[in-house]
Amino acid sequence: MESPLPRSQHASIAADKNIGLIFGGFCASKNLLLNDLWTFEYSAVPFATSKSHELAGGVWTKVVQSGSVPTPRKGHTLTKIPDSSSAILYGGFTNLSNAPD
Repeated sequence: MESPLPRSQHASIAADKNIGLIFGGFCASKNLLLNDLWTFEYSAVPFATSKSHELAGGVWTKVVQSGSVPTPRKGHTLTKIPDSSSAILYGGFTNLSNAPD
């Protein structure tokens, strides 16, 4: 089963009561900025641990993005718009030197 690369400085939201969403971030082991989008369906997770790689029963799914895909970044925000299926991605750093975008 495919799952996201380990990362830090990504953004995440609870898209609905059973789905989490993460975008981008920095993968230190590959020295790589990311712009991938993943969902995590956690309705079957017993929540006995706080480590996502140990969440048995959850399912990661890579989202196929289309249109204007944001550039790879870290340190950004992702905010869900209430009562909608939309979110806003804002800011972050688009290079490894921490210069703002």
